[in-house]
Amino acid sequence: MAVETSAMRRRTFGLVGAVILACLVVQGSGCRSSAPVQAEADRVVVFSIDGLGADMAREWLEEPIVRNPAGLPGYVKRGVFVRRLLPVDPTLTAVAHAAMATGQLPDQTGIVSNVFRWAGEPAGHPVSGFDFDFEPSTVSQFARGQGLQVGVIAWPGVDRNTPGREADFGVEWPASPVIGSTIEWLVADNAIENDRFPVNDGIVAKQWTVSIEFPGQDLQEFGVILYDGEKDERGRYDTVMVRGPEDGQWQPIDSFDWFPVHASGSHDSGHPQGFGAWCKVLELDRHRGSIQLYRGAFHGLQAYPEKLQSELEVNIGFWPGVPDDQMLREWWVDSTRGVDLETYLEQVIRLEEWLASARKFVIENHEFDLLLCASPTLDRFLHSNLLVDERQWTYSPGRAFAAREAGLKVTLTVHKAISELWTGLNQQADALVVVSSHGMAPVHDGIRAERLLVEAELALPVEDHAIGGLLPSSQVLVQASGPVAHIYLNLVGREPLGHVVEEESDELLRRAARAFADLEVDGEAVVERIVTNEEAAELSLSHPNSGDLIVFLNPGFSFLYGTVGPLVEATKFYGQHGYLSHHPEMHGVLFARGAGVKKRRVDEMPATDVSVMLRNLLQRAQN
Repeated sequence: MAVETSAMRRRTFGLVGAVILACLVVQGSGCRSSAPVQAEADRVVVFSIDGLGADMAREWLEEPIVRNPAGLPGYVKRGVFVRRLLPVDPTLTAVAHAAMATGQLPDQTGIVSNVFRWAGEPAGHPVSGFDFDFEPSTVSQFARGQGLQVGVIAWPGVDRNTPGREADFGVEWPASPVIGSTIEWLVADNAIENDRFPVNDGIVAKQWTVSIEFPGQDLQEFGVILYDGEKDERGRYDTVMVRGPEDGQWQPIDSFDWFPVHASGSHDSGHPQGFGAWCKVLELDRHRGSIQLYRGAFHGLQAYPEKLQSELEVNIGFWPGVPDDQMLREWWVDSTRGVDLETYLEQVIRLEEWLASARKFVIENHEFDLLLCASPTLDRFLHSNLLVDERQWTYSPGRAFAAREAGLKVTLTVHKAISELWTGLNQQADALVVVSSHGMAPVHDGIRAERLLVEAELALPVEDHAIGGLLPSSQVLVQASGPVAHIYLNLVGREPLGHVVEEESDELLRRAARAFADLEVDGEAVVERIVTNEEAAELSLSHPNSGDLIVFLNPGFSFLYGTVGPLVEATKFYGQHGYLSHHPEMHGVLFARGAGVKKRRVDEMPATDVSVMLRNLLQRAQN
């Protein structure tokens, strides 16, 4: 029962041609899977840049600002350049990295979305594709099986949750901050006077206390002082001092500059750990004596073994956290709220620079044969700032220009990271592979899948929740990620509260498919394709983890969570991926250079061949 609302071009990969291509990117005349050979590369470093689409990479190569031969132009001249890396469906980060790491399609990895129902578990209790064990062997498992040392820096899916997802050492991607960010309004009426500081021009210093409340632990505090630091007869507040919970002395900060606050807490394991937050003065009322302070989220580094964690904290600093998407979304709507684009951009750059420093430290100080690295910064930026379509909620020519200029700075930061990676390696003995898991497309409208199912009388809503949801006793349940939704029947014998019998299945699926297929916004079809689990074999998605029905939206649309709110609503984010892989905007890119890599330009290559390439580069002599 296939339901298609627009034509879909199908792509087939020639298996023989794909294998030949993977062999050609390694120096020599053929693959090395059977005969003893000398290793081609002493060390292999993989750098995944989430969100770098093929078209964007082409634009980068055309920009004079990225002409550094250590960067992408050098790959084109001396290494492998794959213009279009063809991703698997759906084009989501967890799915893509599973395919690249294993060389297998989603119906083999079991990673069918960023969020899905694990077969055998209740449909209303989702699992993350970033936490789910790959069923086939990954390239990191392959390398460790050969006795090679494997390191990881924020690579999706290698996070120590299970033995199969562990490297010899690594930096994990923290799931969430221990304390979220907030904006503190430090107003004059709530301050106390502090006469220990100079009283210049008749102005007495004002002092505030900001509380830091770690869950289940004693309250911690840091102080902020504002005073007139210059005796110039101008009578204004111009100097800010801060003192963190673990600081003995007051420290001056530059107005509107960032400063770190350190605190002590406990990790999920219960072990004591240091945490840090980057904070910034957003506004300073020099006459009334008040401050608008952005108190960033508190994060803790998660690295292993403990020696590596200690080394990184001492030499690089605490994990800086991800850019504050929610605060930026508030600012795009109302410039008096949230954090501005420049502040957000500074967070993006800080994260990329921290990751670059971590990569550099590991390369210089730790032994490894394979190092898997990933950068989410471009992806995060584009999700929040791909303002290019007049249908987007806060679009205006001025805002689009601002977002484009900020994007140029992100481009420079990421390209600098690529260049520094290459210059930090032994270019005669090491190989570097730069790959992207997917591209990005603009999005303007969101669809609440749960609400749609409720309106179609196929599901029951949760009433006592801020965003709503579906009751576990609903006839159908849904797990959505970006523009793809897996619809699960509440089947008797499969679900704990199952009450749908087999005889009802076809009719319920038809009703659900029709509810989605009929969606239109301003005369434009919202849904591109709907398939049953069986029909999903054409997309390599027929797996017990997949929904009984899978819905793919057209570019420009994405799913929203919950049942509260309108069925269709303008999105507060502006870039999305996860669309069907035949869309050129979803295509990734691959570059490789160094030992064992033969110069070659390739028009197209399936993402599953990344694993083949890496295994060939890592092949060791067998006795």
